[in-house]
Amino acid sequence: MPSPTLLRPASSNGHRELRIALPSDRMMEDDTLRFMANCGLAVARPSSRVYTGRLAALEDASVLFQRSVDIPGELDDGVCDLAILGLERYLEDRDEDGDTMVVIADLGYSRANLVVATPNAWTDVHTMADLRRVAAEMQREGRSIRVATKYHRQVARFLDSHNVPGYRLVHINGAIEAAPLIGTADVISDLVSSGGTLRENNLKPLDDGTIVESVACLVANKSLLRQESAKLRTAKTVLELIEARLRAEGFYSIIANIRGDSEEAVAARVTENPDVAGMQGPTVARVIGKDNDGSWYSVSVVVPINRLTPGVDHLRRIGASGVVVFPAHYVFEGQCHAYQRLVQSMEAR
Repeated sequence: MPSPTLLRPASSNGHRELRIALPSDRMMEDDTLRFMANCGLAVARPSSRVYTGRLAALEDASVLFQRSVDIPGELDDGVCDLAILGLERYLEDRDEDGDTMVVIADLGYSRANLVVATPNAWTDVHTMADLRRVAAEMQREGRSIRVATKYHRQVARFLDSHNVPGYRLVHINGAIEAAPLIGTADVISDLVSSGGTLRENNLKPLDDGTIVESVACLVANKSLLRQESAKLRTAKTVLELIEARLRAEGFYSIIANIRGDSEEAVAARVTENPDVAGMQGPTVARVIGKDNDGSWYSVSVVVPINRLTPGVDHLRRIGASGVVVFPAHYVFEGQCHAYQRLVQSMEAR
């Protein structure tokens, strides 16, 4: 029989390949795969029933599909180097004394709030102070207010921070919203996106009952990346592509030809309107062609969507022709801020 050492994950045994854990939970899996593909990190796997995959763009990176509830532990244990999951799940299940960190806190999807919600029938309960009052009344009667949730760590801390007395957490994995109706609990705390499920079950979130504003985030195991320079280089590529793609959201590139006396003169006319001043100013270059008299220049500028139409109108007014617009797919800055945060945190241990 193989020894326990031989059964350890390859990544914990000095595997040089970067391993990225992605959530296999229902819609979050589909949203994550779309997000990765949009960043140029499309995942290839034989079928949806296979729980491993490859990144088509990176030969030295592989993908593991895991339940979100399992990812924090596997990240702590060194099964994976990077992971994408909901922030609320990472905060709930991570080893708080471990060596992991959130590298990119907002990937732009899977937004939801972890909230405390009470029955609509509790017409005089709207805030945590109201809930504290009800809990105190129940305590005087020798009862505990029961809170159904699967987020024990965060809910307990939140209730403690609001001095809610005598509460008891009731662990429920699914259909938490039904707990007050069937008598399993008095109130609930669960992840809510649109709030429709709460309303359908005659529940309302407390006005100040939001525990965590969650979103898909990217987390790293600093210990593994610190030990393996090859993994760190691959991780940098992943972070570069994701950060640049996120930064490009809502930006468009405008290219147009404008007649002028010089590059400087054309740039001055373009930047008369701040709508086309660009992120750092326009790029202007002489157009070279067999019939060109030397007075045409190509102007390129990147603008946010809310300045696109005014920007195009301005270029038309100053004589632009052949205006072409296309979405910016990546916007790279002078450095990758996510990678710099990771490296600084690794060095600060």
